Amino acid sequence: KNMSDRTFSLEEVIPVSSTIVDRTVSILDRTSNSEDQSFECSIEHLPFYRSVESDLLLMKQYLFKRGLNEHEIVSQEEIVINALKESLNQFIQIEKDKNDNLIITIDNIMNECDHLNHLLELEWTIEKPHDGLTIFEQMKRANNLLESSKHVLKTKTTEINELRIQEEKLCQKLNEAIVEFDNEDETPFARRKTVLENRIHDLTNFQVERSSHVKQYREQLHQMKIELELDNNYNLTADNSNDNNNIALLRLIDEPFETIELSKANVSNLQTLANELDARYQKNKTKGDQLVEQLTALYDRLNMNEIDQEIKLPIDNPHRPSNLIKLENEIERCKDIRRQNMKTYILNIREEIFVQYEKCFYSREQMELFQGLYSSM
Repeated sequence: KNMSDRTFSLEEVIPVSSTIVDRTVSILDRTSNSEDQSFECSIEHLPFYRSVESDLLLMKQYLFKRGLNEHEIVSQEEIVINALKESLNQFIQIEKDKNDNLIITIDNIMNECDHLNHLLELEWTIEKPHDGLTIFEQMKRANNLLESSKHVLKTKTTEINELRIQEEKLCQKLNEAIVEFDNEDETPFARRKTVLENRIHDLTNFQVERSSHVKQYREQLHQMKIELELDNNYNLTADNSNDNNNIALLRLIDEPFETIELSKANVSNLQTLANELDARYQKNKTKGDQLVEQLTALYDRLNMNEIDQEIKLPIDNPHRPSNLIKLENEIERCKDIRRQNMKTYILNIREEIFVQYEKCFYSREQMELFQGLYSSM
């Protein structure tokens, strides 16, 4: 039979005793039927096959020597051959399982790369390693691709985390809720970044706006404390139910600005108190102007000289509560003097009326129509 240099025929068996050779030939002839029992193999496996064939012949020699008949020897030989086949098949299956597991691992890596590509919107495309490559080469390419993707992931994650920290600080300062994504793990990083940047922009605007309002209201309240002569509690009512609210409000007014929470509620509470005190201030201002005008008129009508005037007009800050009290007391004193000097007061009033009549070009007859002008009652 013709064979290449790399093959041999198992018909070239190792020489053994003539009895065993004759016996072996007999067994092969009986089992071969019309099939060709020779086959070709790689020359590097030749020592192995020769060793197996030699061991089989040696085993049959022992069996023949023991006294087993031909059928029993063939049966025992088949048992050994089947055991060898099974053992080899087990090794083959082990290697196949290793390959299958590696391929599964490669598929998992590529799936992870696909997922990262979706999240990161990478510039490169994810392609499955070419089947023509060895599994190890495919694994290396897949791992390299995954490593590159994870490097980008790390960079993007750092960016998102920095934005998250910035957003959380602003939300804490403003008492606002942080952004929640419906399914953050599946939301592309570019989308997350855009949403967070927009949110931070809005929060920053809120901070600037609320900071401006809080500073304005605090300055207004500090001024009102002076103008309305309030105590350190800003005359907030002592009510057990409102103690906590009042304490919190006082902190907003007087604590260092950087420690204040710029929430909507805090801004609103400051505005409410500032408006209330401003309304009180405007009321006092109007009242103070009226009292000054009234006192000025009394001084004039009583012809009171500066020595007798207990309040020197114009008075500074007539709207302040202490000055309002002084004005009211002085007006009462002047009214008492007026009652005591009613005659003088009436004459002065009449004189004022005559002056006004003359300015209006009233005739004597017209003046006499007002009887009270001449009445002694």
